[in-house]
Amino acid sequence: MKSAKLLLALAATLLATTGMTRLAAVTLPTLFGSAGSTFVSINPSTGAGTAIGVIGFNQVGGMDFNPSTGILFAAGRNPIGGALTLLTINPATGAGTAVGVISGTSGANVTDISFRSDGVLFGANGSNQAFTLNVTTGAASLLGAIGGGSFGNALAFSPGDTLFFANSDLETINQSTGVGTTVVGLTYPGLTNSPRANGMDFDPVTGALYASVQTQGDGSSPGSSRLVTINPVTGVATNIGTTFNNLDALTVAPVAAIPEPSTTAVLAGLAGLGLAAGWRSRRAKHRVE
Repeated sequence: MKSAKLLLALAATLLATTGMTRLAAVTLPTLFGSAGSTFVSINPSTGAGTAIGVIGFNQVGGMDFNPSTGILFAAGRNPIGGALTLLTINPATGAGTAVGVISGTSGANVTDISFRSDGVLFGANGSNQAFTLNVTTGAASLLGAIGGGSFGNALAFSPGDTLFFANSDLETINQSTGVGTTVVGLTYPGLTNSPRANGMDFDPVTGALYASVQTQGDGSSPGSSRLVTINPVTGVATNIGTTFNNLDALTVAPVAAIPEPSTTAVLAGLAGLGLAAGWRSRRAKHRVE
C-alpha cells in the first residue's frame, strides 16, 4: 500500500509541477492580418508575413475574432459597388463572406474593429468616429467622435476590457460616448518617417500588445510595414521586424491551453501504476486474512 500511495503522490506532484508548468508555459500567439485584399499570417518572432489567400473584399483595414464563437470578422469594401461591408473570413483559406452593409456612420473606411469579451463588436473609422457593429446585419450604432487627430487608427480591447485606440497618442475610449482620453504619447525608437499604428491586438494569454506600424515614404525611400509590441504604460514601441508590405489589420488568434501529450501520458501511466499497486496490495492482504 505504501508503494501505491507513493506512486499516487508522485503523480500528484507531477501534475502540480510538470503538468501545470507546461500549461502555463508562455507560447507565442498566432497572428493574422490583411494587406488590401490579401489575408496573411504573421510570425510573432520576426514579423515575416505569409500570404494565405485572397479575401475577395478591398481595403480590409480591421479584423478580430469573436471571443464567443471563434469566428473571424473583418471590415472592408465590396469590390462590386464599393459598399462598406462587415464580413467573416475563413482563416484556413482567407476567403471572405459578406455579413451585411455597414450603415449608420459617415461612410469613411473602417480603420479597425475589436470585440469586447462579451461579444460586442466596436469599430473606428477614418472620420474618427467610434461605433458598435451588429454582427448579424452589419448595421452600426454610432457612439460619438473620438476627438483629437487622426494620425493612426488602431483599436484593441485589453484582456481587462479597456478599449485602447492608437492615435499620435495611446488613448482609451469611453465605451458609451466614444470619447478618447490620452493615456500616454507613443514613441517608436529606431523607426523614422512618421510611423503610425494602423492595427493592433492584445495577446489574451500574456497581455502583450502587438501592432502593425506603417512608416511613410519620404521621396528617397519607400515606406515600410513593421510588427511591434507597444507598452501601454510607457507608450514605447519595440520593433520586432519588417512585415508583409502594406499590412493594415492585425489580430491574435484565440488559443486553448491543453497539456502536452507526453505530460498526459506520464500522468495517466503513473495513476494507473498507483491504482494497480493498490489493487495488488489489497488482494494480498485479503489472502493473508
